[in-house]
Amino acid sequence: MKRSIKEGSKYTVPLLILISFTLWFAYDIYTFKKYFSHPDFRLYYPFRQWFSQRLLNGEFPLWNPYWGIGQPAVVWATIPIDIYTILEIIFGPQYQYFQTIQLALILLAGFYAFVKLGFTPMVSTAGILLFFMTPWVTYFYFYFMKPHSFIAHILLFLFIYKWFGTENKKYLFCIVWTIIFSMFGTKLEFWFYQTIFYMFFSTMASLVFYSGSLLRSIKMVSLVMLAIGIGITAHLWQLNILIRIIDTTGRIGEHSMYNLFSLEMYHNLLISIGESGLLKIIGIGSFLYLGVVLKRRFSWIFLLLGIAILSYFAQNWHISFTKNPVFYGTILGIILSLSFTRGFKWKDYIKCGLIFLLLIYYWCRTERGDLGEMEVMRSAPFAFKILVAALVWTGCMQFWRNKLAKLAFFSILFILLIRDQGQIILSYLTGLLWIPTRDNYIIDFGVAVLAVLGLASLRLQVPIILLNKPNWGKWWLIVSPIPIVSIGVIVLSASSNFYYSHPMMQNPPSDYASYAGLSKIRELMKELHDLPQTRIFFFNDDWWGFTYGMGSSLVEGVSEVTLYDSLVPKNYKDWTVYRRLGIRPEQQWSGYPNEYTEKTISKLPSKNTLGYSNLEIYLNSLVLAPSIDKNDLILLGVKYVVKLSSISDRMAKDIAIEDIKERKEVTYPGIDGFLSTARMSNFLPRAYLVYGIPPGGIDEFINELNPTVNEHSISTKSLNLPFSPAHIEKYEPERVFITVEAKEDAYLVVSDIYHPFWHARLDGHEIDIIPAFYIFRGIKIPQGKHFIDFYCKIPYFKISIIISLLVILLCVISTVYYFWLLKNK
Repeated sequence: MKRSIKEGSKYTVPLLILISFTLWFAYDIYTFKKYFSHPDFRLYYPFRQWFSQRLLNGEFPLWNPYWGIGQPAVVWATIPIDIYTILEIIFGPQYQYFQTIQLALILLAGFYAFVKLGFTPMVSTAGILLFFMTPWVTYFYFYFMKPHSFIAHILLFLFIYKWFGTENKKYLFCIVWTIIFSMFGTKLEFWFYQTIFYMFFSTMASLVFYSGSLLRSIKMVSLVMLAIGIGITAHLWQLNILIRIIDTTGRIGEHSMYNLFSLEMYHNLLISIGESGLLKIIGIGSFLYLGVVLKRRFSWIFLLLGIAILSYFAQNWHISFTKNPVFYGTILGIILSLSFTRGFKWKDYIKCGLIFLLLIYYWCRTERGDLGEMEVMRSAPFAFKILVAALVWTGCMQFWRNKLAKLAFFSILFILLIRDQGQIILSYLTGLLWIPTRDNYIIDFGVAVLAVLGLASLRLQVPIILLNKPNWGKWWLIVSPIPIVSIGVIVLSASSNFYYSHPMMQNPPSDYASYAGLSKIRELMKELHDLPQTRIFFFNDDWWGFTYGMGSSLVEGVSEVTLYDSLVPKNYKDWTVYRRLGIRPEQQWSGYPNEYTEKTISKLPSKNTLGYSNLEIYLNSLVLAPSIDKNDLILLGVKYVVKLSSISDRMAKDIAIEDIKERKEVTYPGIDGFLSTARMSNFLPRAYLVYGIPPGGIDEFINELNPTVNEHSISTKSLNLPFSPAHIEKYEPERVFITVEAKEDAYLVVSDIYHPFWHARLDGHEIDIIPAFYIFRGIKIPQGKHFIDFYCKIPYFKISIIISLLVILLCVISTVYYFWLLKNK
């Protein structure tokens, strides 16, 4: 009993430190003094609220009709179902508290992992704080769907390492459940990173643990892959939805396995290898290593070659080491190593330096990097960088004799390689990209593991100056100050501004309560919401400047025609791009992610940018707003226009609006002045019949990008089509009932997006939906009275849910049975 109390007491102080840090770091978040003001999350949080409310009403949302002219019910490539969904349903949208819980879970997961890896509680505390406070981890912590990936990575690293170290089958069950829980509420791209990385990690672990047994290695790796596969299969329902959505966006670039024979791909690979500072470092490190380990008469040749090549290339590597705090940390690390460690020779320090070159490459690059990677990394506090470098140096001293150090090092190396050479292969063969900065947490955890190994080695040794003083040495080992000093440096170095890595942590607007939207904007939405199918148009020169309004419109169930998302329907993107820029779909206009460097892009498959920058392509591909054109607004069925400033007489005349009101009581964050609203003097009904389409004119009806609305007809290039309104009996997110009376054969047009998830019944019989005017839904209507039922249905949705539930049920039964057997052994 006394022993268990004593064992438990050593966790008390570390856990109190983690709890205190959580409350301190998140204070401005849970008191709502600061909030994450990124435009993406002005949409994400309202979407979560809308989604949770639908779940509470007993519905599973498949479709969101309130943004653009409709899209599947996902936001930023996520389906927002996770452990916080339950809390949302019970307590409402208290995201400031949920984010605090996320921080606590990250810290506890990391603390648990480091303790299970064999480190003391205090060293483990320092390790997880160091990981969390690295710039890109802190940066992405504020992205609500990202921390799940941090936790999953920490636990998977632990469980796979322990599986290879112990061959205990319980770790396979832990892998399965970690995969299952980590895939809730996160983005598809993070599942991709996770799966690819742990395929590599498992292979490396098998080589580290079982280098002499090929069959055993294959067996151990195969079981890990099976566990990961089972976890992924449990989310077949999500995969079914998201992969089908991606297929309708046109986002995946042109690709083919035939590119295995592409000279262009291999040419770009060779150029990338030749230009890669990382590969040069690896090559030079290899020369220096041979110079250290070979016999004396050969070693000096390789040492001189390595030093000569290092001197030649260093000036062109865009690496600033001596001007970086990492340099001072390296000096400190060497001093600590000399002061604490015994039994190391000069060759060991050189070999340590070869491993440490990887950290220099990662932290000391002077280029901006893709997506501004180095700008954020340079923002880390001076003292923090010194500490990281010092601890990683001492950790690198363990590389040649410690399996964990080897796996941490190769984790970092793999990610850095796949960003360059791996991304080239991925883009040519699969059309996918491995986007930098989104994967930094994998590198940073490897860095944290090396740092913890270094800290633990210092913690377990007595300074050389105390070797002849046994009593002092004994007390040093008991109360070693190094872990607590490290914790102090990690926390205090950033305490003046914990949110240093993300400038979008801002003061919340006065009218913005608990991420539920601006109350005055929501009241305005209610006022304009006179029919379920009413549409409005938010107009602002800065398209995403109205994202507060877009979030509020969704919560209030009001449709607005601007769409801002990563997985947008291709036909609406094509249409808005054509209407704004005149670029037709057949021109296949596309680019790479915003802020990719020209150096990176030059080695990827060529895109048809038509002279536009990646920023312009990004804005026009993710922010789908119609042109400020009267005809377009009439065609979309827009009834109200809302503008973030006064409406001029010229604008009122150009787009034919009336009933202009200056809403001086409605202010908007970041805008001096007030909102204005107006009503369109003319707009098409949301459903109508068009007549007079000849058999040879159907293709024109389907593909017309520039129809013109007249008083009683719609004109295309060669057709003039009379129209008459249809009656919408019921308009719901996933069901639309319409009655029509056609005086002759006609086509019914519904001004919602044409999408393969939607189906129709005419008088109870299934009928095909075709595109109408490129973006709308159309069905053929025979003469007479008819009832049409449009409904949303995702192929194999129900069966994928059944399979997922069965897999989860089998996992529960298997887990309970396995641990029951263990207990009764």
